[in-house]
Amino acid sequence: MPRRRVLTALPDITLVCSVLAAIAFDVFIPLVILYSAMWLKVLACGVIAVLIVLGVGMLRNLRSAGATTNAGDAPGVLITTGYYSRSRNPYYLVCLLLLGAVAFALGSVSAFVAPIIYFIVMNVVVIPAEERILRHRFGSGYDDYTHRTHRWLSIYSRS
Repeated sequence: MPRRRVLTALPDITLVCSVLAAIAFDVFIPLVILYSAMWLKVLACGVIAVLIVLGVGMLRNLRSAGATTNAGDAPGVLITTGYYSRSRNPYYLVCLLLLGAVAFALGSVSAFVAPIIYFIVMNVVVIPAEERILRHRFGSGYDDYTHRTHRWLSIYSRS
């Protein structure tokens, strides 16, 4: 499989495998049960629903702006406004928060391994590869953007 096809599939595969890993860790190696209160599980499920809606909305915004939603594809436009003014990777951030909410809904410490795995794969493999593609395509415009906006979350302005 060519590298770009692997890169295109890796974020989605990592997300799905991380959700399955969280469930498997919770079922087979629960370690410590954090809580069992049903209202906390319902709250976590509500957060999951909100994050799914937010993620789908982000993907729609990308497509309507003419940007690609595939990690390995050459981008057509550089989006630096909206969510992208606070994070260079807002969709991946939402996915990471989603995995945290899934782990929280499951209620065991071991389920939190899944968001850690997702973060490592995205931060070490996927995002650096995407950044090379973006830097090659947009040059100094992308460099300026990286100086203004953090990879995961900008709480304050860097400009």
